[in-house]
Amino acid sequence: MKSIKIFRQIRKALPSKAIKRVKSSIPQLKWEGTPTDLMEIAYIVYLTKFLKNQKGREATIVEVTKVIFGTFGMDIPEKPTKIIDNIKRRKFPREVSKVWKALCQMYQDVFN
Repeated sequence: MKSIKIFRQIRKALPSKAIKRVKSSIPQLKWEGTPTDLMEIAYIVYLTKFLKNQKGREATIVEVTKVIFGTFGMDIPEKPTKIIDNIKRRKFPREVSKVWKALCQMYQDVFN
């Protein structure tokens, strides 16, 4: 609540043109991967426990999913936990995602 009040005060202090410039300078990105890949990223972010909701509690997987899918203008899955369960049940290496491969590559680059 406190942050909302501060944002409103800043908004009143700034001319409306300054706010429009800031909004227009944010790049619009398009997600080219699958919804499952984006769900994996949402799950990784959720697992970090870095995000808090408006009540100051850890954000739920549903809240994180809504934010991340909304950021890219994608339809929000009805049951994100079901998608996560399907991801966890993968058995074959060919089903390993690009997200997993990118994480492995990142750690390989860092530690080698």
